[in-house]
Amino acid sequence: MIVLKSEAEIALMRRAGRVVAQAHDMLRERLRPGITTGQIDAWVEEFLLRQGARPAFKGYRGYPASCCTSVNDEVVHGIPGERVLVEGDIVAIDIGAFVDGFCGDMAWTYGIGPVSELAQTLMRVTEEALYKGIEQAVVGRRLSDIGHAVQTHVEAAGFSVVRDFVGHGIGREMHEAPQIPNYGPPGRGVRLKEGMTLAIEPMVNCGDYRVRVPGVEPVFIHRALELGAKGVVVPRVRGANEVRQAVAAVKFPPEGERGICPASRAFDYRPADPLRFVSHANEETVVIVLIEQPETVAAIDEIVAVPGVDAVWFGSGDLSAAMGLRERLLAGDEEARAAVEAQRQRVLAAARRAGVP
Repeated sequence: MIVLKSEAEIALMRRAGRVVAQAHDMLRERLRPGITTGQIDAWVEEFLLRQGARPAFKGYRGYPASCCTSVNDEVVHGIPGERVLVEGDIVAIDIGAFVDGFCGDMAWTYGIGPVSELAQTLMRVTEEALYKGIEQAVVGRRLSDIGHAVQTHVEAAGFSVVRDFVGHGIGREMHEAPQIPNYGPPGRGVRLKEGMTLAIEPMVNCGDYRVRVPGVEPVFIHRALELGAKGVVVPRVRGANEVRQAVAAVKFPPEGERGICPASRAFDYRPADPLRFVSHANEETVVIVLIEQPETVAAIDEIVAVPGVDAVWFGSGDLSAAMGLRERLLAGDEEARAAVEAQRQRVLAAARRAGVP
């Protein structure tokens, strides 16, 4: 649900945004070759606390720091640590803070000493794209007009827009509806209304738009399964952790479009796959996990327990049955629920036969 803010609430949000902007002003005076990303985080945390603000990132889903420091080819969510910045690096520093119950959130990319012409151009084009998106954030426009303006400007300059990560609404929570992709056709999505508060976050690559998450083995989604508007099948997972990541990335399609099996941050995918990244799933979404790798059977109980998973289907030979099950689950069919439990028991039996504890 999109929460509209009153004038008084927006005034409070400005205070949070101002503190975050001041934190960036402080960093501009200190960034230089030879410092570590951990030092940056310490400076940010000290500054925010001195202003009476609460760091928004620290502790969020277990995140250990008060800011994100993403260096060079790291797109977002880089964790500060012992990495030493050298001349020629660029570092994106993302800072969030709560002040008087509202959140401010801002990322900025800095050059460390002299940087290459390409890096300068990348930073300039990304900043320009931000303002192109802001120009579209007016009452009466559609949500996708923002992303279309960003994408058009970025691609005209020869760069690409990251699609796996998006902007978002903001307010009393750091991440609120709606999600705001930095790409797509114009004229789609909700109409923008007075009182909406949006964090527009262009993320731009010099090369391909795709990204990978270090430490996560890519899983190729060989097919995108077109489903109904309130359901999704997550195929080709290799364990409970990938199920959690996939469920967290399940997207709700825009009005008038059909749902499509999503990729998550854990998944690489082919450019031809018609994947969409729109908004988080909600309680109406039915998620069916297809178990296709024998080793995944070992994690069946853990997978079933993942929040958001409604059913597990063993093997990929009968996708139509899985999709039919989704429709019945949505309708509240008790026989379908019983079928899910029976399927789970068959998977457990298969695990026992295979000698899996």
